[in-house]
Amino acid sequence: MKDSNDTATIDALEAPRRGRPKTGNALSNAEKQKAYRARLAAEKVSHVQLDLYELASCVASLGFLIREHGESANPAMIALRDRLSEQWRRARGRD
Repeated sequence: MKDSNDTATIDALEAPRRGRPKTGNALSNAEKQKAYRARLAAEKVSHVQLDLYELASCVASLGFLIREHGESANPAMIALRDRLSEQWRRARGRD
């Protein structure tokens, strides 16, 4: 018989436990998904920093799209092109 205070001796009748020991702090799938969504929301970028080449490329692409659509061009697209053009001029040092 094994002494109840003996924790070092392996019991010959007990099968060894396999795998990682349980901690009791496991999260349910719903809790994991909630934490994942919270991390995504915290990492969300509200703006993007473009270098001069990327900014010029965006302005040129928007200009092309606006010319292609002609009169049916989206006013928000035109406003975005104008705003990006202004930022590009300021970044290059031309006002």
